[in-house]
Amino acid sequence: MVSKCQFMTLACATALVAGSVASGAEKNVAPSSARLAVNNVVESVALFGGTGCDCVWNNGAFDGRDGQASHLGGAITHGKKAADDLFLCEGYVYDLSTVSATLLTTTLQGLVKPRMEIWSDCNGSPGSLLYTFEKPNVVETGRNFGTAFDGRSLRIVDVTFDVARETKVENKNIVLKGGTYWISIYGTTDGQCPTMQMCDVTYWGTAGNQVIKGVPAKKIDGVPTPSYNQFNFPGPWGSVLDDCCVGCTDLNFVFCAEPCKILIDNGGGRRQVGSEAVGASSQYAPTSWSQIETRAADDFVAPPCDPIEICYVEGCVLTNCVGFWGAFELYNNDCNKPSYALGGQPIGGQQYLATKIIPLGYSAIVDGRTLNAFKLEFHDLSIRLDGGKQYWISVGVKYTFSINERAQFCYNSDCRRSCLIRFNEGRALTAFTTETLRDGSVVPGWAKVGNDYSFLIAAEPVRSTAPIGSTPACAADFNVDGSINAADIFDYLNAWFTGCP
Repeated sequence: MVSKCQFMTLACATALVAGSVASGAEKNVAPSSARLAVNNVVESVALFGGTGCDCVWNNGAFDGRDGQASHLGGAITHGKKAADDLFLCEGYVYDLSTVSATLLTTTLQGLVKPRMEIWSDCNGSPGSLLYTFEKPNVVETGRNFGTAFDGRSLRIVDVTFDVARETKVENKNIVLKGGTYWISIYGTTDGQCPTMQMCDVTYWGTAGNQVIKGVPAKKIDGVPTPSYNQFNFPGPWGSVLDDCCVGCTDLNFVFCAEPCKILIDNGGGRRQVGSEAVGASSQYAPTSWSQIETRAADDFVAPPCDPIEICYVEGCVLTNCVGFWGAFELYNNDCNKPSYALGGQPIGGQQYLATKIIPLGYSAIVDGRTLNAFKLEFHDLSIRLDGGKQYWISVGVKYTFSINERAQFCYNSDCRRSCLIRFNEGRALTAFTTETLRDGSVVPGWAKVGNDYSFLIAAEPVRSTAPIGSTPACAADFNVDGSINAADIFDYLNAWFTGCP
């Protein structure tokens, strides 16, 4: 049986031989397949090497077979983008480092400036645009795929998009959670088409010799716009199977990131309904301002038996501040509340400042003031905590010495869980809050709020370096009697139900 694409390949090839090259300002003149764009394809696979990077997702090196048109302007007047998918394992966060790929292009050397986009997934196609990279490192390999339709060499170039090279603030410290994403890489015209009649084109090299990871690559065509060199992609994305004529294929790229295991994901920030409270005050003021200083905190547990090293934290805050400093602190556990008092010291005596602050696009009314929601991200952490213990985290905003300032640690929301409280409910501490002791007495201290807070902590175990044959210290020996037996279970449950795990 002859496939539809085989018929299209014949038709496209015939049109290329019979037709003439029109001006790029008039119509798209570049074929959608790199193989159809050249007349002396080099068949030696030895020419086509990969990047050699062993990272969290490798879609395969350029297989030397073909390439999908992905270019804005030049010989593709209205633009065309290609995209391919990747999957990151659930239960981790991924601190992005680089994305690299091999492209085929006729863009003049020194003017090769491709872009890369990262998209969310929506039903097996690119969904929402998340990031756009514009500062690639381009390496001319010195190899050609062949002679293109306009008589110029279709050169093979390697490109690497490095987070460290990016200048836009939003492209710094990119952390992605597990799930499906799409990468789109495309060339941008060198601008020589209208005057020099040198209409450039870029193809994104195929990978895997048609062995598919995920689903076949996607493509989207631009539509005419009123202005030259402006592009509009109303969608939808279609499969490259519908184009002419790379076939069922992946596109080459390597996605390099540092994974870190999610220790606890307590959900996103809660949206306000009516006038309900959606957070508790958490403003970090100097010690001498104890009447203004407040804390909101929630607990988490480090698993036994090895220590953990926290590598990434995020939390949700509500505030009416502009240009504020976000921060978090860690406290030890005092039975079922933080072992911290106003004016005291957190673990290590350290307060960690947010490295990235992202508006979440919603707000809440607190004390008659509009507070906007933000996600605070804390990157490149190296905080070591003992395993098998309970800790508390407080996320808040540094006080700006304004009487009108309000800042809250957001209550959590998570549609995956019917009960939003893990371990103990969250607490709040001000100069005026009180707590009820077991004997019924009421004293100043951490008040229960009946809710948990919105935060995420990612950490990795620090493996024990004890000599082989030694007896490891382990929280399984709960009553520390030197034996692990049923007594440890009952002692642990007794402690748990009294609120002191």
